[in-house]
This record gives sequence, structure tokens and C-alpha cells, in this order.
Amino acid sequence: MKLRTYMMLSILAIAAAMLMPQTVQAANIPAGYDYFNTDYGSVVVPGIGTIQLQGFPWPGPADPTQLFPLPSGALPAVRRWIEVQWLDPHGTVVGPESTHKVSELTLEQEEPVPYFDTIVSRKTSVDISGTGASADIPIEIVWLSLKSTDPIDIGLPFLCDAYVGLHPGGQTEGKTKLVSTEECGNSGTVDIGRKGVTTDNPSDPDFLGLPVTYDVDFIPHGMDPIPSNVVSEQEGLQAVFHGDTMSPSGQYTFIPEPATLSLLALGGLAMLRKRK
Repeated sequence: MKLRTYMMLSILAIAAAMLMPQTVQAANIPAGYDYFNTDYGSVVVPGIGTIQLQGFPWPGPADPTQLFPLPSGALPAVRRWIEVQWLDPHGTVVGPESTHKVSELTLEQEEPVPYFDTIVSRKTSVDISGTGASADIPIEIVWLSLKSTDPIDIGLPFLCDAYVGLHPGGQTEGKTKLVSTEECGNSGTVDIGRKGVTTDNPSDPDFLGLPVTYDVDFIPHGMDPIPSNVVSEQEGLQAVFHGDTMSPSGQYTFIPEPATLSLLALGGLAMLRKRK
């Protein structure tokens, strides 16, 4: 997570991602939030079948926080990074390899995240200085907001829209491994395990993945997505997202700085790569 990211719920197939490019030179990754946008995906609801999904983002034409309140501290959603420029004697920006560079200029940059429907929290800060250095980071999904692409027949006299959000009461903490491939920690890999290979038990020391407990709310098609319009729901569905079985060890390329991510749900297959 555009960046396509990590979260394929076994039932709710949210597959993974591409990080946005950044020029930050730091190896320390602070705790914080990553924001995702879902293009499409699916969920299999017991007794109903497969429902195709898309992001129901905040902010948008409707307010998804009516159904799924945003967590405290998640706003404002911004992407921050540091850009280093090299200047010649005349103050003109030149390349880092230029023989005319005489000074550096460090710029702190920030831009808002325009839309997002998924938020994942990185729970701790880590330092991965040095080629091959690695660290495990506890992660937790803290917000999810998806909507069916088409009206659904759930056995009522009318069709419904399905909305998917997190089950209230907290989520089980997951874990991802970051491995630096540069001495400065400027790039590397993200490892969240491989489905069918890695254990699904978060208490296992070798666990890598993202557990998710979610609800599916059904609202008559075309009606406002507010709690009073919910006519049926499936609560407490559980799944664990691991990485793509098509990639070695479930690893994806990353740039280790707070990033805006965009989630692509594609039948359980995940790819993480730089946005051009």
C-alpha cells in the first residue's frame, strides 16, 4: 500500500502493497500509523457467500465514521519525510554526485493523506542501521472501512449494501519483520510471513502476520450508512493476513519511513513495490 499493502483477511481478502517513494535518510523508524486505500477485494460471509468489496474511505461523500468511529490520535493523517538537497556555490540545486556541490539543505516535508479506509499502527520505534540489520515491529489494525461494490441479496424483501469494519473491543497484536538492505537503512524488506507456511498463532515466537477481527453490517441499498439503518450483521469474524505465497518468505521491498499506503485487494496475492 499506489502502495498496495498488507492485509488479506482469510475471508476478507485484502492483499498487499506498494510504499510511496521517499528520500529520507534515517534508519530509525518511529512508532506511528500507516494509512491505506483499498481498490477492491472480497469477503465470504457465512450463509450469504462471497461479497465483492471496495474502500469506503474517510473523508468521502458519506461519513464512514458513523458506522466505524476513527481511533483517537489517528488524525490528522499526514505523510512526513525529510528531503536532502545539494547546492552549488550559486545556491542552485545539483545532484548528490555533482563536483559543484558545496552545501546541503535539509527540508522537512509534509502532505495530507487525501483518502484512506484502513489504518495500521506500528506500536514501537526501531533502528535498523547496517546492511542486514533486522527488527520485529508489533503492528495492529486500528481502523477498517469497506463497502460492497453491488447490492446484496441476504434473503430479505429488499437488497442491501454490506459494510465491513473492525469488531469493537480491540484487536490482537500482530508482528512484522523489517530487514535493511543498505548500510544507512534506507531500504529493505518487510516480512509478514507466508500463508500456509507461517503459524497463525500470534503467541508463537515465530509468528509474523496481522490478525483481524471484523464485523459485516447490512443496510438497505441506497439508505444512509448509519447504525440505526443496520438490518442484519455478522459479528466477530476472524482472520490472519500473511504475505504473498508468490514472493520469497512473504517479503516485500520497503522504504523505512512513515508512509502513506494504498491497499490493493487482489484475490489474496500481494506485491509491495515503490510507487513511480
